[in-house]
Amino acid sequence: MRQVCPIEPSYTPSPKPIVFPFPTAVPINSLPPPPVENMETHPLYQGAWTTYLPPKWQERLQQTGEPPYISSIIVAADGSLWFSTTGGAVSSGVGAYHFNGKTWTHYTKENGSGFDEISSSMVTPDGAIWFGSFCCGVSRFDGNTWTTYTTTNGLASNDIRSMGVTQNGDLWFGTSDKGISRYDGKGWLTYTSNSGLWGDYVGGIFSLPDGSLLFSSSDGSRAKLNRFDGSHWTVYSTPMTDSGKYTVDLKAAHNGNLWFASEYLGVYRLSESGWTNFTIKDGLANDQMYSLAAARDGSAWFGTAGGVSRFDGKTWTTFKLEGDTGNNGIGSIVEATDGSIWVGYYGGIAHYIPPISP
Repeated sequence: MRQVCPIEPSYTPSPKPIVFPFPTAVPINSLPPPPVENMETHPLYQGAWTTYLPPKWQERLQQTGEPPYISSIIVAADGSLWFSTTGGAVSSGVGAYHFNGKTWTHYTKENGSGFDEISSSMVTPDGAIWFGSFCCGVSRFDGNTWTTYTTTNGLASNDIRSMGVTQNGDLWFGTSDKGISRYDGKGWLTYTSNSGLWGDYVGGIFSLPDGSLLFSSSDGSRAKLNRFDGSHWTVYSTPMTDSGKYTVDLKAAHNGNLWFASEYLGVYRLSESGWTNFTIKDGLANDQMYSLAAARDGSAWFGTAGGVSRFDGKTWTTFKLEGDTGNNGIGSIVEATDGSIWVGYYGGIAHYIPPISP
């Protein structure tokens, strides 16, 4: 039986906040491309969009008045994609969808997964896919077998809000009010505000270029960013957190810049010249952010409450997706290994294939 081994408090707050540093190196991972997708698309703006509207979602919309929502999209080691769902105020999610480029496979509690409402997901170095829930802990899928872990195994809480993995394979799970659980494949450790974490609500876990993890946490009233170097916690000062807003997503661009999606203040870019804030005044679709992706062509994509925005360094372009009412916005956005963009929104999934350069 696995045991929970809390870290003993050994944290002394710094007298003043430490400014978030600019990264010095950004690794680029090469993954095999997914199988070629063979289906009809329709042209929209530049490039081509394909919209997927799962039948079960339409059934849920008719039953409850709200469709499911894509909570996260991840690219697996083989280049295929996983889409996780959650629900709204009166409905739950409908499990996870796997797309290999040609075929969609739907996983729910009925065919093995631990739960249908998924808060977060991630792929680990061994190729397994992990899913977190609001109610029932986490589940691991290795392609054949589902394994579920809960507080009885060592998790600090069954209400999981975020996930992350370090280069050495350690897994991190952010909870709604019990801090962070760390799993090394053998045992569990729990980190809380007594250990140096800013707050016990951990809504985001993000990978930094140096291989460390950054945590977006809250003490119930204020949000901060925390980095853990393996032995010490550091609380950073940033323009978003200094304004009291959450960092809802963070991505490293291939040129070394970091992009921060804020809760209600638009998006921030950290470059060698410092911080730059982009809002609706600059061309962003909406200042309420949900997700972002840093593409290998140098562009950045932003999921907002007002649609999808793309910024190529000079020009902003906003896309309105079929069926997107703007009620809940763009929940997830990711670049696939072939350079195309996948978007999960309130009511469907959209795939963008960039135009071919002449």
